[in-house]
Amino acid sequence: MTRVLEKVCRLSTCLAVLLMAVMAGFVVLSSVMRYAVGAPFHFTEELVGLLFCAMVFLVLPGVQFGNRHIKVDILTARFGPRVTRLQRLSASVLTIVFGVAFGLEAYDYMAYAYQRRSVTYIGDIPLFPWVGVIVLAVGWATLVAVRQVAGTDRAEADEPGPSDPIA
Repeated sequence: MTRVLEKVCRLSTCLAVLLMAVMAGFVVLSSVMRYAVGAPFHFTEELVGLLFCAMVFLVLPGVQFGNRHIKVDILTARFGPRVTRLQRLSASVLTIVFGVAFGLEAYDYMAYAYQRRSVTYIGDIPLFPWVGVIVLAVGWATLVAVRQVAGTDRAEADEPGPSDPIA
């Protein structure tokens, strides 16, 4: 199961990078159309916003899997590996709580957006697929955190990460 999670996390991260490139391309294209041609696209701002949201959430599973959260390691550096493990456990539990609460709310919103055929204001871009990406990404990040708390990935989780103090 760990290999499947790792592959899904890598795929999710690669998709986020691809969305970032598409987002940059739309920003450049929009600027060229606005200032060089004088005929701006009317939908690019909304599309770039949706791409950005999807990109941010698609990175979450890989961050959780690789333990690459932003860390303030003042305490863990002073108290050693036990506090580091406790910090990792608490981060995983917090991810699970966030993932379940936010995931359920996002799922409800996705169902509502699908049912009402909600679209963006200017570009008429359907919203439910974008919210669906958020639901899937948060779900995978939550699943990774559950596996970490369950201890099935203990050997990998107990190894010091890039910002962890050397034990």
